[in-house]
Amino acid sequence: HPAMILTTALDLPKLDVRQLANSLRTMIVDANTQQLLPAGATGSLVATAPGGQLATWVETLNRIHDLAPEPAPPGATEGEVK
Repeated sequence: HPAMILTTALDLPKLDVRQLANSLRTMIVDANTQQLLPAGATGSLVATAPGGQLATWVETLNRIHDLAPEPAPPGATEGEVK
């Protein structure tokens, strides 16, 4: 339902969700009903908003994640990552 306040967690392992949440704060127009919060060091983002807005956010965040490059394996140097 577009007016109902909903919460979901998005798994975005290729992204720095803390930086992403800070960058996207301008999307929040009502701090009482909308939130984008990193879920600790999990690579997940918790999003709360009215259903219609949340659906748009989920679509946008999944698109950003899909376009992100794969993270470098642990211990890899910059020259080893393509």
